[in-house]
Order: sequence, then structure tokens, then C-alpha cells
Amino acid sequence: MANHWFYLPLLSALAACSSYDDSRAPATDSPTPLITATPSHIPVSEPVLIDSSDYVMYPLSLGEIETEDESLFGSRIRYSSNGREATYWNILFYNPNRDQYHLLSSRKLLIRSFTGQESGNLSSHLHNRNVRGYAADNLLYYSIIITDFNHDGQLTQADPTYLFTSDKAGQNFRQISPDSLQVVGWDIQKNTGNILINTVQDSNHNRKFDDDDESIPYIYNLTKQQPARRAFSSDFMKQLSTQFKQQWPKKP
Repeated sequence: MANHWFYLPLLSALAACSSYDDSRAPATDSPTPLITATPSHIPVSEPVLIDSSDYVMYPLSLGEIETEDESLFGSRIRYSSNGREATYWNILFYNPNRDQYHLLSSRKLLIRSFTGQESGNLSSHLHNRNVRGYAADNLLYYSIIITDFNHDGQLTQADPTYLFTSDKAGQNFRQISPDSLQVVGWDIQKNTGNILINTVQDSNHNRKFDDDDESIPYIYNLTKQQPARRAFSSDFMKQLSTQFKQQWPKKP
């Protein structure tokens, strides 16, 4: 994939034009994760077309980061097969007809994936060059890390990935998944406008997300735009856990 190069002053100026929603989580001053190659200039990836939009996306590459050798949570989340994952620190939205451009956000981001066509995994490749806005309100969807959850001074894949949305012009950027919960998958009910979000909670408070933690499904409605709610009550999940342990006890 060819890269074009913009100098830092241009990107700094664009930050003042960006649209974002800071009501959900504070910005972080933690350093970036270990990158396999650090360019001397700002790498701008090839343009990604957005269906039914005058805007074009230019992902701003952060490079590749090392990923875990084994997938977290079994098959519920997938990383690149070579143990590395392409990441981005922002996305430049450009309208060539009006000669207008702005950044997705001025907040510090570690973007793992963005899509308007597929849901359910966190792969970060750009095989679909013509990004289609999903039928649910023509939104774009992003899997992004913004919080140094484990307090290691970095933003890495060990920190929770949140689900964000924006319109197809890169405006109205907002987080829709709950804070401190790792998003491991999501799907959309087109007829209801509901986004079904699968999350994992750090149940044992060890600042990690692993198989010992609790899975919690959430629902977010695109029309109501209220905070995501749990699909099942806490009491029901406790009853379910008790029933499971009784019917399927661990072998000694």
C-alpha cells in the first residue's frame, strides 16, 4: 500500500477543526504503544471511499503493534495472523468538491479498525477500499482504544477497545459502548436500529481481560441515543451462573 506524506504542522492545524464527543471518557496523556517503525513524517494511507458521501477517508497510520500470540476469549476476537496489527492515530476526512477537510477527533486515539460494512470482529485490514455506510442511519463504526486501563503508561491492545460511531462526513463522533468494558463483538438489527454489543468486564479486578472475566451483552439504540443498557439483568445472570454450575460442575 502506497503512503503519501504530510508534514506535522498541517495535521496540527487540522486538529482544531475536528469534531468529537468528550463526554464519555477523558483524554489520556499516556505515550503511544511500541511501534515497529516510526516515520520521520506523517504517513497518510491511500484514500478510502465512502458510499453515498462526498467525503473520502485518509487513515493516518501509526504503524504496526505487536499482538498477543494467542487470541483472547477463544474465537470471539481475532488478530492478524502474523502477530502484528496495523493501527491508526486518526482519520482525515476530505471533501474534494468543497475543498474541506478535518480530523475525526482531536483526542488521542489508537484506532484498531473502522468500517461501514461489516461487524463482529476487530480486524484492522483495509481490504474493502469502498467503505459502505451501514443501513442503520448511515453511520461509520470504529474500534478504538482511548484509556490506559492497566496503568502501564501505554495505549495497547491490553487496554479495552470501545465502539465508536460517526456520520459519513466524520462528524458527530461518539463512544457508544460502556467505559471499562472490552468490546469483543457487535452486530446491528437493521429493522430496530439496535446495536448488540458483546463486552467483557474485568470481574476479578486484575486489570486484564481474559477467560476468567464475565461476559456482558449490551444494547445501544441508534434512534434513542441513550447510554447502552445491559441486555439481561444482573439478577438473571446470577441465576444463570448458578444453574450452569449446578448442571455442569467442574471435574475434581
